[in-house]
Amino acid sequence: MDSNPTHDSSDTGKPIDTDNDPPHSRIFIICPKTVDEKELQLQFSPFGNIQYCKLLRDKTTQESKGLCYVKYDKASSAAMAIENLHGQKISEDSTPLKVMVAEPKGSNSVRFTSTEPEDLPPRSRLFVICAKELSEEGLSQTFSRYPDMEYCKLMRDRNTNEPKGFGFVKFSKSSVAAKAMEEINEAGETSGMKVKVLIAEPKNKRETTKPPLDVEPLAPPPFPAVAPPPVGFCAAFAYPDFGVTPYNFAPYQLPRQRLFVVCHKSATQEQLFRLFSRFAGMEYLAVSYTHLTLPT
Repeated sequence: MDSNPTHDSSDTGKPIDTDNDPPHSRIFIICPKTVDEKELQLQFSPFGNIQYCKLLRDKTTQESKGLCYVKYDKASSAAMAIENLHGQKISEDSTPLKVMVAEPKGSNSVRFTSTEPEDLPPRSRLFVICAKELSEEGLSQTFSRYPDMEYCKLMRDRNTNEPKGFGFVKFSKSSVAAKAMEEINEAGETSGMKVKVLIAEPKNKRETTKPPLDVEPLAPPPFPAVAPPPVGFCAAFAYPDFGVTPYNFAPYQLPRQRLFVVCHKSATQEQLFRLFSRFAGMEYLAVSYTHLTLPT
């Protein structure tokens, strides 16, 4: 087995960490040192297709460290394993298992744990990008096919009450949220309209997490932008012909506008969507990673 399985994305040319593809599909287990891979595989296989089960061992003695990684092909399988096996004992005299989502390889970020009720359990709230014509009732009907849905809410403009083209759906179980995300993304649409579903960021993460020292907070840049932050990924936005630019600088008729935005790698698709959807007429947002770097 490749110790660092990666492959190149045909779209971006950037190596993809297959250990985190899809996100939240690899779990970290603290287990008794007497347990071997075969026994762990037996315990975790009922929840989905296991791509690998790797028990960490001492390089010198080859004794188990009591630490293990299990990788599934779906995030919903990993979530079900956590819900069912965290705190459980493999045998009566063994210590309880500790099972959690593994951090992506090379991640330097500190694990963020929200105390907001809407973020509990973790990864149970979904961020949904949809057509503005899609009603809240229509969206709710799509997600209510899955059990344990707590609410479905489309966000609206405070002044005009018009839909912003995104919303949130909350479930009481992370595994159900992940399953809904996987199946709806696979279909790619609901009620004949395109839709994309992501795991929502913890509600108060943006308020408690400071940006890197060399990066300005995510906010609309001057027009035109003169000093973009370090490259992480690029996003393209399309606006129809409304007679104004996204920043309302041109009072005359303009052709269809598509923006190319260079932003810091820490910016998420949800943050970018929130930022640009404040301006009328946004049609789509496409995010792609790039190897390009900007001069300092």
